[in-house]
Amino acid sequence: MPGATSMTTAEAIYEAGRRLFLRDGYATTTVRAIAAEAGINPALVIRHYGSKEALFLATMTPTNGFTPILEGPLESLGEALVEFVINTAGTPGSDTFQALIMAADRPDVRERILSASREFFEQGLAERLSGDDRELRARLVSAQVSGLMLSYWVLKDPVLTRSDRRRMVALAGRALQRLITP
Repeated sequence: MPGATSMTTAEAIYEAGRRLFLRDGYATTTVRAIAAEAGINPALVIRHYGSKEALFLATMTPTNGFTPILEGPLESLGEALVEFVINTAGTPGSDTFQALIMAADRPDVRERILSASREFFEQGLAERLSGDDRELRARLVSAQVSGLMLSYWVLKDPVLTRSDRRRMVALAGRALQRLITP
């Protein structure tokens, strides 16, 4: 267990909080548990981060793995997005997404998720689309990809996780593609 002596107190809190939030979720993780994991007094968690929610938001920063895919050819983007979701299950990015989704009842967390979706996904895609309703279509693609991430990464839907990956990529990719290139 890393303690405040091997790193700064703020770093120890950050690492302990991240580990516990990923393992136990926001609701179950307590300030006392974070402090115990970091080997410090619980008051130091609040002194350094202000609140458990602020620490959670600091440690659960969404990553943007979608940029390279979104910059690829539009005519095959639907399948590329589905393949990305399937291939990145169990990675640190999927763990962060799961932790954020499980805490989405918190207004600041919900805003973080929406902001990341707009920044990492929707804006760039909407700019590349042609035709009517570009922003709406980009948001619908984002919503469908998020739903797939939820079902595949968080809920681990047994029908999806056991299905033939190529067939799933083809079916779900085709549905997304209708929004991308109607």
